[in-house]
This record gives sequence, C-alpha cells and structure tokens, in this order.
Amino acid sequence: MQKVESYQPPNNSLPPIVLQDLLRTPDAWPVGIQINVYNILKIDTGGSQVFQASFIVKVTWYDEKYKDIPKDKTVKNLDDIELPRIQVMNAQEIDSFDIKLKACVGGLMFYQTRYKATIKENFELQNFPFDFQPLHIRLRATSSGQHLVFHESFRNGGNDPCKFEDTTLADFEFIQPLTRVIFDNKKSRNELTYQIIYKRARSYYYSHIYLPLLILEFITFSLALIDPADGFADAINIILVSLLTQIAFRLGLADILPKVSYLTLVDYYFLTNIIYSLLLCIFEIIFFFVEKERDERIYYFLGLFGTWFLFNIVYFYFLTHQKFTLEECDYQLKLLAGKTNSITMRDVKFIKKEPKTLEKKEN
Repeated sequence: MQKVESYQPPNNSLPPIVLQDLLRTPDAWPVGIQINVYNILKIDTGGSQVFQASFIVKVTWYDEKYKDIPKDKTVKNLDDIELPRIQVMNAQEIDSFDIKLKACVGGLMFYQTRYKATIKENFELQNFPFDFQPLHIRLRATSSGQHLVFHESFRNGGNDPCKFEDTTLADFEFIQPLTRVIFDNKKSRNELTYQIIYKRARSYYYSHIYLPLLILEFITFSLALIDPADGFADAINIILVSLLTQIAFRLGLADILPKVSYLTLVDYYFLTNIIYSLLLCIFEIIFFFVEKERDERIYYFLGLFGTWFLFNIVYFYFLTHQKFTLEECDYQLKLLAGKTNSITMRDVKFIKKEPKTLEKKEN
C-alpha cells in the first residue's frame, strides 16, 4: 500500500479531524471503525465472568491505488492490500467469518468481518440482584508500526455511527441511553471501547428469594403470641426451624447466586434475617427466666418487628430506585482508557428489532 499521506481524498470525503491527523503526524494511518452489535447471546456473571456476543466490525480507510476506479468493486485477493491489523483484545474465544473487502469510488476501502465471541468481563456484583452490568467490546491496533488512528466510519461523509440492535434476554434488560463508544488515540496502540449497559431483571428474585424470606420471617415473629412459661419449647422450636430453613434456602440457591469473595446485597438480606431470628431467640430465653407481663413482653417484640419492617421498607425502596447514570457510564469508560485526556465519546445508533408478522394467506 502506498503511503497514506501522499493521497489527498476528494473534497468533503473525510471529516476535518482526519485531515488534521495527516498534518500533525505525516505517517499516521487514519481508519474509520464501525461496530454493529446485532446479538447478545448470554451474560454469565457467575464463575466464568463472560458474555457472548455477535457483532460486525467495519473498517474504512483511503488507498491511493484505487482512487481512480470507475465503480465500486470487490477485492477478492486480500494479499494484494495491506489491511489494518486490529484485534478484539478482551475476547476469550472468537470466531471470524463472512470477510469482505470492497474498493469504492474515490479510493475508499471498506473491510468487513463478522465475529462471534466469548468476551471476558469483570462484573461488579456488590449490588446483586439490583445491579447494572456494563459490557465492553475493546478493539486495539495490534501493530504499532502501522500508526493507526481510530475515528468513526468514513462512509456517508463520516455520518455512519456504531449501531446496536435490540437484544432481549430472559434475565437482563437493555438500557438504551447509556450505550456509548469511546475512541482513545493517545496510547501507543490506539483503542476503541464499545460499552453496552444491561440491568438485571428482578422479578425472578422478588418471587423466588425475597417473598419466601419475608413470609418465613413474618411467621417467626408470631412466637410473640406464645407465653414462654407455657410454650417455651414451642417458641424455641419455631426459631430453630426458621434458622435452619433460611440456611438451607441459601444453600439451595447456590447455583443462581454469584460466587464472589465479598457480600452482595442479597447476602446482607439473608444475614439480616438470620440476625433478627437470633435476637428473637435471645429475647425468648430472657423472658423465660425474667417474668414479664404479657403486654410488656409484646411491646418488646413489636419494637423488634418494627425495626425489621422499617429495614425492609428502606432496603427495597432505595434499591428499586437505584439508577446507573450517564456520569457513571462515562467514568467507567475513562477508567478503561487510563490516564489520558485524549478520548472522544460517541453515541450509538439504536435499532429496534421489529417482531415478525405472519402473513395470512387467502384461500
């Protein structure tokens, strides 16, 4: 391939920032990149900490060799052209297929590759199951000798943003406004990071974890109606059954709860309920040895029940109103980019998948 700086593309064919690259760094190779994520197959926040995605990477650049061709043509022999060397740097497993290279009128080269990848991600699960999970696809120039400079796609006069097609998952919901792309051109090898934000669907956890625990703990508080002098053994038995049931319930959910070294929000909820059960046990033992009037004893239990009830209100209210803001999204992207001020944020075009309609055949 001939040097990029020796070729002046047609007027208005490149964004001004690309021409600035050539003036600032004569050996720079400006390339436009577009990523079209068309399917998120799976998000595994468990032990493997990966997500599976299908996406298309489209790379555009200008080549003087093809500037005078009369019409667009497909380049079949890829060995004839030096291609930008770019890799998905956080891919654990990746398959590429449907590779196409086209030379367009004016010298614009269009190189497309489809990928199906298993991508490693470091999921933060402190807020599980009220968590938001950013997914990142990170592209990086693999050869420092090519001096690639990443920009948005050069097609359509530079107005061809990255795209995301709506993907519905059973356990996650897509958050459209927070999907962003960041270009970082200050590192020795330039990077592009495509960030997609998903929110965990919570209805399953409400019905299969929180509701059973609420009912179980509410039944445990019913021992306030039992007089320790007459039914001490029954009261202690209720508490022990409640404790053992909660522990067994927690162990039974091991497959759906994350295996991490720190406590998550659902772990704190389990522990809080166990602590309240222990407090009930301690109160019952004290009341057995210290004679109290029935009304006075009930006041103690009502006070304990009131604090437990208030804890549940605060827990569910604040967590259900928790939001992942655009500022947090940009902050995470900047952390990935490292200590550099030369980053450019870009929005992603959202494509809504229309449901397929069945055509009625007339008899």
